[in-house]
Amino acid sequence: MDFVQIEGTQIPLLEAPQKYENPPRRILYVIFKHKQLIRAIFLLLSVPMCLYLLFRPTEYVASSKVLIKPSREFLNVSPISRDVGSTGIYLTPEIINT
Repeated sequence: MDFVQIEGTQIPLLEAPQKYENPPRRILYVIFKHKQLIRAIFLLLSVPMCLYLLFRPTEYVASSKVLIKPSREFLNVSPISRDVGSTGIYLTPEIINT
């Protein structure tokens, strides 16, 4: 420990702290000190977002692909008839979905 001598008296030098941590009390103090600002920012962000979601028109978007193999035998498939097609086989959901 080092000393400084002023007018014949020795005064010890204080050492700087190695590490400073913000105690939880200090953090809470800052939050409660600025609670009006925090509340205003929260309301300015959340109220427009909620209003937009509430009044947004309902719309549904869908897309699909139909994959046709050119080498596959052509089947006469219609959504109305489930009769025997031109190929002489009964159409089942397994055959249609292959």
